[in-house]
Amino acid sequence: MLEWLLKYPLDVYREAEFTFATDLTPAWWILIGAVAVALLAASLLRLARMGGRLARWPVSRRLVVFGFQAATLGVILALLAEPTLVVRQLKPGANTVAVLIDDSESMSLDAGGGESRLALARRIAERDIVPGVGERSSVALFQFAEGARRIESLDVLAADGGRTRLLTSLTEAATAFSTEALAAVIVVTDGATNADAGDDLGTLLAAGVPVHTVGIGPEANAGDVELSTVELPRTVPPGSEVAARLTLRHATTGDVRVRVRDGEAVLAAKTVALRTEGAVTSVDIAVPSGRPGLRELTFEIEPPPGDPLPRNDIRRQLLEVAEHRHRVLHLEGEPRWEYKFLRRAVAEDDVMDIVSWLRTTPRKTYRQGVAGAEDLAEGFPEELSELYAYDVVVLGSLPAAALDDEQHAWLESFVGRRGGGLLALAGRDALADGGWDVAPLGKALPVTLERGDVPTYRFVEGAARPAAEGRASPVAALGAGESDGWAGLPRLADYQELGPPKPGATVLLEWVGEETVAPLLVEQPYGFGRAAVLASATTWRWRMRTPPDDPRHGLFWRQLLRHLAQAAQQRDRITVEGGPDALAVRLALRDERYEPVADADVRAKVTGPDGAAFEGTLDAGAESGAFEARWRPGVPGVYRVDVTRAGEGEHLATRFARVGGDDVEYFGATLNRPFLERIAEATGGRYWEPGNVAGIARTVALEGAGVQERRALPLWDAPFFYVLIVLLKCLEWGLRRWWGSI
Repeated sequence: MLEWLLKYPLDVYREAEFTFATDLTPAWWILIGAVAVALLAASLLRLARMGGRLARWPVSRRLVVFGFQAATLGVILALLAEPTLVVRQLKPGANTVAVLIDDSESMSLDAGGGESRLALARRIAERDIVPGVGERSSVALFQFAEGARRIESLDVLAADGGRTRLLTSLTEAATAFSTEALAAVIVVTDGATNADAGDDLGTLLAAGVPVHTVGIGPEANAGDVELSTVELPRTVPPGSEVAARLTLRHATTGDVRVRVRDGEAVLAAKTVALRTEGAVTSVDIAVPSGRPGLRELTFEIEPPPGDPLPRNDIRRQLLEVAEHRHRVLHLEGEPRWEYKFLRRAVAEDDVMDIVSWLRTTPRKTYRQGVAGAEDLAEGFPEELSELYAYDVVVLGSLPAAALDDEQHAWLESFVGRRGGGLLALAGRDALADGGWDVAPLGKALPVTLERGDVPTYRFVEGAARPAAEGRASPVAALGAGESDGWAGLPRLADYQELGPPKPGATVLLEWVGEETVAPLLVEQPYGFGRAAVLASATTWRWRMRTPPDDPRHGLFWRQLLRHLAQAAQQRDRITVEGGPDALAVRLALRDERYEPVADADVRAKVTGPDGAAFEGTLDAGAESGAFEARWRPGVPGVYRVDVTRAGEGEHLATRFARVGGDDVEYFGATLNRPFLERIAEATGGRYWEPGNVAGIARTVALEGAGVQERRALPLWDAPFFYVLIVLLKCLEWGLRRWWGSI
């Protein structure tokens, strides 16, 4: 109806310039205006001299009638001047429009109503896009998955592309025309891109061609449960428990079973409750690392009934089990049982070394595990690089005044900058009672320490149990499988009151008293590292008051310290990430004080699954000390990457990564509307839904970037003006009738 009244679509009005076709000089316009004003003035004067009811009208009513008559006359005069829209539109036969159809495997999935996404894309392209665009421009058809390829007919589409590189394909199509004027790009896709890591819109924007995106498919696959991501440490010591974090994206509710396999052997299994439909659920599962070597673990969901995409229920992840020894520094201010049994527990660990400093009297100290007579001679490392050589620092019952301001700053830097682990134990001179609430280290602790007139450390009995958030942590895994290994542990004999946990903190263990439940073990990430607080110093009871073969005390301490040590950052932070088709290497090069090393020649030797190798150079990144490189090897499989510092002859690290291998087209296989909208907005195009795509040809003609021409569109015969004249006269007549002058 609106388009009928205005004669032309709203798109035309948005892009057009309004003008008058009649070439009248300003003098003529002045004369016409003077005549119109004279006629209206004469009408108003006659109205004022008339007798009867008209003569008694107030001035306001007379002005209203005058206004309607003036408006009617103005519309008529405007029509005499021939109003016109001047538009710029594509010149017929001089431009090309590229139409890209997604031909990846995800397009074989259901678009709704039993029709595949590819069938819907082909139908709207054949019915609406190609015929409409072809009236004014040439149409170049492309199919794309990993790249764009020109085709002659839509019949060749088969939805068999193994991965989608949407940005790359758009760029290839937009830059494929050297002699033809490309006016626009139209892409019909579900937007489920999975191989565009490292690509950006830069080259596409430089082409200056608007991209119109047409979204195909549902924004959620009903009944689907997808194993979206698996987070796993790259390198772990043998014989340890590894915390794997699984993220499940689900469009249903209920319980599902997740398993971890090494080949055919099941390493771990867990039941996960999916509470909310259309949500994301994360779960931690403890996996035994096993013997040294490279392992490929399989994480899988047992498909729930009615799962439409069982191929997105499996992920494979590499785990490197290597002999890497962690160093622990334990600073203790007084002799106590916890010191002795903590050392004994760590001594049973094959991959951890502990160095201890104990103040036995105000003037005597005792050192254990030191490499030489000078180590910890002053009770604290004398150089920052010496402190950074440790992975974990354990603070016992040692007052904060025992360290100077610089040492306090070093400890905070050890956690935040070096990326180490810090564990603060309870004690008479620990935490709030020891003055450890002072900055800067107080910022790193996961709780807010609060001093008071009464000591926070008390001798009181209570039990330990995993907190709700800590049940999935490997620190709390004292039982076999999913059994409760905390049942029957002796009660603790002390507790130190803590302040409230900070917003980013996690309570792993709780202390259960006679009438109180309070945090016992709390941790939080801080900077590059991790800090934790244990509000008791009587876990030695778990060893002394249980049978000699009960392993739970030693297991708890080894898991806790390994948990903190494994999160500690290496000096040279090297990550190698394998994707569906690419291998990315990133390095943060640091010296012994963890200062960035900016000037370095860093190289990588990449060995593929077939034994073929090539070498490449890592380019300097945006930040100081950062180096990075990206390659697309082309052959799926496990790649070995050896990173070296040329000139220095230093081998920095060896990493492994898998390229390809998963059914990537079935992960995130839903309509990615926000991504398609961003592409369209950035390039000057529009996002279209399949139901309204019929107007895309007209929009391309008016907003295209090719060869254009100016065209005048007359408006004098638009129904809107004649409806407006009739409406104005009817309103005038109605008011005069209402006021009794007719």
